[in-house]
Amino acid sequence: MNAQTVTNWELGRTPPDLPFIPKIIQFLGYTPWDGKARAPGERLKALRWSLGMTQETMARRLGMDPTTLARWERGEKGPTVKKFRWCVETIFLLTGVPLTDGGAPGA
Repeated sequence: MNAQTVTNWELGRTPPDLPFIPKIIQFLGYTPWDGKARAPGERLKALRWSLGMTQETMARRLGMDPTTLARWERGEKGPTVKKFRWCVETIFLLTGVPLTDGGAPGA
């Protein structure tokens, strides 16, 4: 990473690569995207990004098919309330990162 890379991120020319996102959040001390409450799939996506995980990695860690997670994130199909809670609890157990009401990791 270099100064031009950061400039491109700041100007919205390119997004940061997924592995950089947790480090960016740690450096900034906050999640740099909208923290408003959203659909469950969008909240899971925000958490996944915050953890620097790909859909495949998160799905594998949750023991589910990656296409199911992708559909949830796109809003094509949503998890049941029970399944969403189970996902959030499982992610917390695996990573120690809670999900806030806005979908980003909590303090």
